[in-house]
Amino acid sequence: MATKKSSSSNNGKGVALLKRAKIDSAQKNMLVAVCIASIILGVTIVGVIYLVKKIQFNALKMTENGAVIDDYKTTQNNLNALSAAVSGLASDERLEVVANERSNTKCDPTVLKNMQSEDGLYDLDNIEIVRTCSALRVIADTLPSQRNQEAANSSLNWLIIHNDKHIKLQGLSGSESVEGAAMTDEAGNPLNLGRVGISVSIKDKPTTVNKAITAIESSIRNFDIASVSISWSDYDRGKTDSSDIEFGAVYASYYSGKVGITTGEKVICADEKSEKCSKAKGSSVGL
Repeated sequence: MATKKSSSSNNGKGVALLKRAKIDSAQKNMLVAVCIASIILGVTIVGVIYLVKKIQFNALKMTENGAVIDDYKTTQNNLNALSAAVSGLASDERLEVVANERSNTKCDPTVLKNMQSEDGLYDLDNIEIVRTCSALRVIADTLPSQRNQEAANSSLNWLIIHNDKHIKLQGLSGSESVEGAAMTDEAGNPLNLGRVGISVSIKDKPTTVNKAITAIESSIRNFDIASVSISWSDYDRGKTDSSDIEFGAVYASYYSGKVGITTGEKVICADEKSEKCSKAKGSSVGL
């Protein structure tokens, strides 16, 4: 009987050990499964966060690209409108103020056409003739894109002596300081124009001086009187028909700044708070 109890006790211990082994194995498997699930969940969360940021970044890129495309369309439309306007000006007979320099030979359309190459360009020997014959020349003559005191003096000098080469022009020089009323466009908006001052002194008969003033006033380029003084040259004014008057004036002419195409860039960052983004001045800095 004692032997039988010992055998039964050993069998019970074996079953208990087997059960414990199975429980330990199940716990290990559960722990491994939980670890794997945790890893998968962590990777999934990181992947979702990355995917969300990627989607947001791509959405931002698409928005900015759309804005750039709109700017390109606006620029293209402006260039087309400018091209059409320039073409219209080039054929506007009212702008052909160089008519005095034209001749049936030099500016004949057939002659100008023969000067063109197959690609529509002109060589250096003929470009000056084409410029002289073009109505577009009046634009640069009327409002230059840069300050040029010598050119302004030359223009005013030509206006004075063009109709009367014997006029008694006493002096013509640049004037550093010249003031005048603010220039505005048709809508009343101020124009950002620079001024060039020219000081003129004439001593001649009243009719001759009047013709010179009229020629200046009729110029296609604006020459506005900033200050003027007129006096008789001798004490007995009007004593004879040949009495001269002294005309001194400061004229103001104008020039505009150059206009060109401006370019810009914008850096888009996935994380605007990053140091790299800050150094690159990204996202928050517009064009």
